[in-house]
Amino acid sequence: MYSETLRISEKRATPWQALRRVWQSLRQELARPEARWGYILSAAILLPIIIFSILPILSVFYYAFTDYSVFGLTTEWVGLDNFKEIAESELSLITLRNTLQFTVFSVPLQLAVGFSVAVLLNRKLFGISLIRSVYYLPGLSSGVAISVVWMWLFDPRLGMANALLNLVGIESRNWLSNPSTAMWALIAVSVWSSFGSTMIIYLAGLQGIPDVYYEAAMIDGASRNQLIRYITWPLLKPVTFYLFVTGVISAMQVFTLVLVMTQGGPLDTTTTLVHQIYLNAIAFNRMGYASALSVILFLLILVLTIINIKFFAEDVEY
Repeated sequence: MYSETLRISEKRATPWQALRRVWQSLRQELARPEARWGYILSAAILLPIIIFSILPILSVFYYAFTDYSVFGLTTEWVGLDNFKEIAESELSLITLRNTLQFTVFSVPLQLAVGFSVAVLLNRKLFGISLIRSVYYLPGLSSGVAISVVWMWLFDPRLGMANALLNLVGIESRNWLSNPSTAMWALIAVSVWSSFGSTMIIYLAGLQGIPDVYYEAAMIDGASRNQLIRYITWPLLKPVTFYLFVTGVISAMQVFTLVLVMTQGGPLDTTTTLVHQIYLNAIAFNRMGYASALSVILFLLILVLTIINIKFFAEDVEY
């Protein structure tokens, strides 16, 4: 009866009353010496995070409404001018289209390849751990190193990609300088470099599925494809949901491949939001405009994440 009354009173409490209760609870907590020492020791870890991570992130939302120059040390409040310029710029629409194109195609391909390889390697064979390690190695490599290697593979004269195409009678192509193939080349490199990490997480999920499910299904005459369709894939929905959400967030922030391999070209067909943030902040010294682009990127990622949680997490059982 008392707990029910307390719950009703908490529902009727105003935000100010709730804040006072939190403050009173904190004061009672700090009255204990061991609690005070706990907060003091925690501050040694939290203060650097607040100073070097949280405050710079929050400052972006302020500078997005200013004309801020790092080298000139001047800050002029311009209101919504940066956002108006972004909305009226044709390059902004091209940048958004490129970013979404990269995300829409790279993330599903990464999940599909990672899942397929995980299923193939989820067996007990001699040397299977070494094979898994080899597939995972690209995920440990530097993005710059990966970009340089693939630039050589895509070289129009000496690259292995064109050499393989020539073997089957297809003419050589200038992959990174052709507007119709440059983005697809970046997507292919992204999938190759990231599917190993996806494979490892899928492997962990596969090894957590009890064998009795497969044994019962095989007794009933289920084929291998049916085992994957009706047992493996449904039970891996939480893993897939996690990989999909994190994959979308990562793909929306693609930068290294673009900067090293194409520099946003040809004809702005591969420039992305993060690439434009970098150019405006570093090359053009337009920190306010770059901050506005960062805010838009943050809102896009936030909206996409909420949509994913809203529409794709409903069928996920944890």
